[in-house]
Amino acid sequence: MLRLIAMRLLLMIPTLFAISVLSFTIIQLPPGDFAESMVANMQSMGDLADESQIEELRQRYGLDLPMHERYIKWMGGVLRGDLGQSLEWGRAVNSLVLERLPATLFVTVAGLIFVWAIGIPIGVYSATHKNSLGDYGFTILGYIGISVPGFLLAIIIMYAFFLQTGETRYGLFSEEYALVPWSITAPDASLPDDAGWVDRINFAIDSIDAGAVKRSVGKFFDLLKHLWIPGLLAGLAGTAGIIRTMRANLLDELGKPYVTVARAKGLGETRLLYKYPFRIACNPVVSTIGWVLPRLIGGQLLVSIVLGIPTLAPIMLSALLNQDMYLAASIIMIQSCLAVVGTLISDLLLAWVDPRIRESL
Repeated sequence: MLRLIAMRLLLMIPTLFAISVLSFTIIQLPPGDFAESMVANMQSMGDLADESQIEELRQRYGLDLPMHERYIKWMGGVLRGDLGQSLEWGRAVNSLVLERLPATLFVTVAGLIFVWAIGIPIGVYSATHKNSLGDYGFTILGYIGISVPGFLLAIIIMYAFFLQTGETRYGLFSEEYALVPWSITAPDASLPDDAGWVDRINFAIDSIDAGAVKRSVGKFFDLLKHLWIPGLLAGLAGTAGIIRTMRANLLDELGKPYVTVARAKGLGETRLLYKYPFRIACNPVVSTIGWVLPRLIGGQLLVSIVLGIPTLAPIMLSALLNQDMYLAASIIMIQSCLAVVGTLISDLLLAWVDPRIRESL
């Protein structure tokens, strides 16, 4: 197992290098560059621009350099933890990513919980109650979840929610909590730099502000009130897929000879189901972690736009459209890292769940 982990970690280096080169190159393949896109936007608003202004913008943003020099400059910053400067936003990519990462994590984690908490039990029920009324009903719902676009479901759910409650669910927080910080300490709290660890613990306890705690708790429950809709929409298509996958795999396992032998020996149905067939049928579910993690960045673009949720997906689309090469390449690089890490986690979990895979390593 340790040898497998070491080999995978070593393979990550050339894999990520190749992805970084390809992504940085492909982003700049369309004709024009960010300077021309910026000038075109200026002209569309009635401003005049000539070639000298375009060249000045190229020099300012380093677009006059050859592609390989721009790549070396960007990659050197990435290795130091600096993802570069967004040309469109005029801000550091690090700050843009950190600013939108919490909303991205909230929506994706809610979607994952919905997928696994709903999809796996329903898939097991459909497999153990084959051709029953419930099986047909869940099959129909699964097809609807797969075929209906997420943005259309978002509009329908928001409209239905408004008709029932007279309220709207836009974004992740109400207006009263949107600007409330998560901190539970007093804003004017400070500690000397030379304080010991005991003093730091006592200071942390003493600086807790009751009002800040109350506001943070209120913001958390307000988040839960708003999170169920994007979580439902983010996980609906995945839930439908998990239901079909679990049902098909579990039916295949339940029809194998070892299950018949176990029944003949008098093993109870519940113990028989969860001891072997269920664990093996979960293999496809576990293996999806490799592509679930990259969806932290690019997934649910239309749902984020319709619901007004500030995730990373909208700014990635904007960066690609405006040829903001440093922002787009950095987000793609983050997705690639999540993909290779997710694949490693999937392989390790598969080895833990399925003894056949563990023995082959």
